Amino acid sequence: MKYIGPFLRINTLNKSNISNQLFHFSKESLKHIVLYSKCGIMIKPKDLTVKNISNNDINIINNISPLLCVYKKSSSRLKLEGKRFTFNDETFKREIIIRANGFMTLSLLDLCEYYRDFQDNDLQNLYKLYLSMAKDQLDFYASHLRNSQGVFVDKKDLSDSISNEFKLEQKRSSFKFSDQALLMCAYYKYSDLSSEEDSSMYRDFSYDILKMFLDYKSEIYPQDCEELLDICFALNLFYELSRNKDTLNLSMDLEEYICDNYLHVIDNSFNHLNKLLLNTTDLSNYSDLDKYKELNKTLYERLLDYYDDENSIFMKKNDDLEYNCEESVLYLLNCIRNCTEKQEYIISNVFRNLLLDSGLILSWPDAPNLDSPERYINESMKSEDMIEEENYKMMSMGTPESTNFAPIFIKRVKFNKKRKKFKKYSNSFDSKKNLFLYYILLHYQKPKHKKQFLNQ
Repeated sequence: MKYIGPFLRINTLNKSNISNQLFHFSKESLKHIVLYSKCGIMIKPKDLTVKNISNNDINIINNISPLLCVYKKSSSRLKLEGKRFTFNDETFKREIIIRANGFMTLSLLDLCEYYRDFQDNDLQNLYKLYLSMAKDQLDFYASHLRNSQGVFVDKKDLSDSISNEFKLEQKRSSFKFSDQALLMCAYYKYSDLSSEEDSSMYRDFSYDILKMFLDYKSEIYPQDCEELLDICFALNLFYELSRNKDTLNLSMDLEEYICDNYLHVIDNSFNHLNKLLLNTTDLSNYSDLDKYKELNKTLYERLLDYYDDENSIFMKKNDDLEYNCEESVLYLLNCIRNCTEKQEYIISNVFRNLLLDSGLILSWPDAPNLDSPERYINESMKSEDMIEEENYKMMSMGTPESTNFAPIFIKRVKFNKKRKKFKKYSNSFDSKKNLFLYYILLHYQKPKHKKQFLNQ
C-alpha cells in the first residue's frame, strides 16, 4: 500500500501545485546561481555589508560566493568544492550580458518581498542578504557596465586573478533600449524596498532613464519586433512598480504599433506570440480597457490552437519539432494566467511532458526540510499545517546532488513524433535564458501571502 501515495500524487497534479513547484524551482535555482555557482564576478567577503545581521548569524556570509554579475555561459555539470556544489570555472564564457544581469537583480528584489514577511530568523537573514547584494550589483552596473554615453552595454571580463581591478571591454558599440528599461525597473524597485538614506538616489536614477525613453521615443519605434516586445514588458513592469502614467501610455502606444505592423511576424513566430500575450495580459489588468481584454482573449485562443491532444504538448504549425526553453515556459505561464477551469488539463500535460519528462530541466531542488517554516502554512510548525512535498517538486525529478547537474533549463530539446520521445541538446547553462525564466516565474507565480498553499 505504501506505493499508492506517490502514484496518486503524480495523478493529482493541478494548476495550484504546478504554480507552487515553479516558484520553488526558480527560487532555489536562483539561490544556487547567485550564492554558490561562482559563475561571474564575485563580491569579496570583506566588501559585503549586510545590515542588522547578528554576530551569531555571520556564518551565512562566510560560506557563500555572492555574485556582483553573472557570466553568459557555463557547463551545467557541477563539481564539489568543500560541502558545496559549484560550476566549473574552466567552462565559463566571461561575457556580461545586461539582460541576464537585470533579471538576476530583479529576481533578488522580488524574493526580498517574499522573505521579508517571514518571522523566521534564517529567512529574514536571506532577505537582508539579497537586498544588500542587489544594492552592490546595481552600484557595479552603474560604475562598470555603461559606455561613454552613459547607457548600459554588454561587456567582456578581461580581469585577471592577480589584479584587484576590473578590466571590462565593451562588446559592441550599440545598445538595447530593453536593457535600459529593465535596469530602470531594478533601480526603482530597490529604492522602494530599501530604507537606506541614499535609496532616493536609485529612484532618481530610474526616472532619468525614463526621461530618456520619453525624450527619444521616436527612436524606439524602428526597433525590431522582439526588441519592441521586450521594451513593452519592461515598461509594464515599471508601471506596476511606479504607477507612472507616462510609462503606461508609452507601453500602450508600442503595443498598438506592434499589432498594426508586426502581426504577420507574430503569426510566424510562436515565441513572439507568447511574449505579446504576456504583455497584453498585463495591459488588460493595468488599463482596464476593453480593447486589451478582447485582444487578450483573441491571442489566447490563438495560442490554444497550438495544443495537440494526441501528444499532450503544443505543436508548432511549421512542423518545427524543436522546443526551446523560453517558448515552452512562456506557453505554460500564459496558460496558467489565462486558462479556464476546463482547460487546466493542458497545464498539467505540458508541465509533465514538456518541462519534466523531456529533459528540458536538468534537476530540481529538494523541498525545504520539515523543520523549515516554509513547509508550514503561516509558519505554524504544526503537523496539520504541513505543506505536502508535491507543492515543491515531483518525486520523479532528481536533485542537483543526485544528478551532479545544476537546476537549470537547457536551451532546447527535439521531439521525435514517431517514437514520441524527446532528445536533449547541449546541457550548458545560458544565463540570458535562465535568468529571464526564473524572473517571470518568480514574479507571476509569487505567493501573495503565506497562506499560498491552502488551495492545494
